[in-house]
Amino acid sequence: MTTASKKSVTFSPTITGMQVMSIYDYTPSEISAAWYNQEEMDHITNRCFKIILRMESGRSNRKICTRGLEGHSTLGSISKKKNRAMAIDAVLDEQAKQWNDENNNKVNNEGDQAIADAYKSTTSSCQMWAQVVGKRDEESAEAIYYADEDKEDNDDATATTEPCSIKSRRVEQKVASSLKTSGIHREVVRAAAA
Repeated sequence: MTTASKKSVTFSPTITGMQVMSIYDYTPSEISAAWYNQEEMDHITNRCFKIILRMESGRSNRKICTRGLEGHSTLGSISKKKNRAMAIDAVLDEQAKQWNDENNNKVNNEGDQAIADAYKSTTSSCQMWAQVVGKRDEESAEAIYYADEDKEDNDDATATTEPCSIKSRRVEQKVASSLKTSGIHREVVRAAAA
């Protein structure tokens, strides 16, 4: 009989803190530069809808970056709902099986593990797909990074990445340089929407 290893959580004795500016300390122009307003959100949403419609009609081209919108397409939405429903059903079925089994010898950890295993078996394909997409994103980011390094070494170098990646990188640099003057550091999400 083998004994399952116990999982544990540990905390580092060293505490690292970071000062974060309160929103009440921001000037109105800094707030405007750091967060979307309703008009910007509406513009982003409408643009995403147009891209999804173009994607679904088959008129999408390489100049438009569709990364992150896959789950909002008709097929992507159906697939996402189906995967979630299957995962919920697997967990609920395992729970019902445990509750109805009068001869259930599973103690808490074994029962919990059986539920986790049921969930994992139905979501493993989603995890594999996420890893494939993540690897593709990593390769695209590395291509941009190394293209920038090569360009610094050789002014004649050109990037060989997807058009949407190049555009996102240029927008990110433009927004980052404009934010340096206001002293605000923001996430790249804002840059992608510009």
